[in-house]
Amino acid sequence: MAPSIIANSNMETDADADGRPDGWPAGGTWENEDGNHFIRLTSATPGSTVMLYREIGLPTLPKRVLVASSWVDPSTQGQLS
Repeated sequence: MAPSIIANSNMETDADADGRPDGWPAGGTWENEDGNHFIRLTSATPGSTVMLYREIGLPTLPKRVLVASSWVDPSTQGQLS
């Protein structure tokens, strides 16, 4: 597998100890369960949109396959984790 083009993509590094993974924007709550770090986005109003984004520069190399993935916990009934 090729290395990630997203710095700190696993959200494990917090070198400045500010409680957020380095390189990720503020928003949501940053969680740690059994050593796995992730962001939890929660809507205060049912049906409203919650968003967090991070701009990622893509390399301009020819003939590259880029794979994007996310994870949803099925026990949350469709809520993203």
